[in-house]
Amino acid sequence: MNNSTFKEYAKQAKQRLTSGFWEKVQNKDTTSVATKATVFDSIYNQQAFEEQSEFLQKVQMVLQNSDQNPIMQLADQDYLKTLSVEQKQSYLLKLSQRFLSAKETLAKMNQNK
Repeated sequence: MNNSTFKEYAKQAKQRLTSGFWEKVQNKDTTSVATKATVFDSIYNQQAFEEQSEFLQKVQMVLQNSDQNPIMQLADQDYLKTLSVEQKQSYLLKLSQRFLSAKETLAKMNQNK
């Protein structure tokens, strides 16, 4: 294992700690195979980690330039145009939940500095 891989694993572990990942896992029934697979994927899924890191960076930029609606700044406008009214509501609700979670994660990370 090279040094950069080790650093990436450490970064992922720190993010799991600061985001409350283990508290969420502890509250779930971890005896089922599906839940164990989900936990495993959450820990070792590099693509999801990179997407989350990119999203956190976007949220941080949106928060710094908060003159407009942050949810609409994060939303994919082209994708939004293709959705029905119900699908738009669902998409925006999920995005707002993800935004709030990212905002809490960033606040925790700033406290730990």
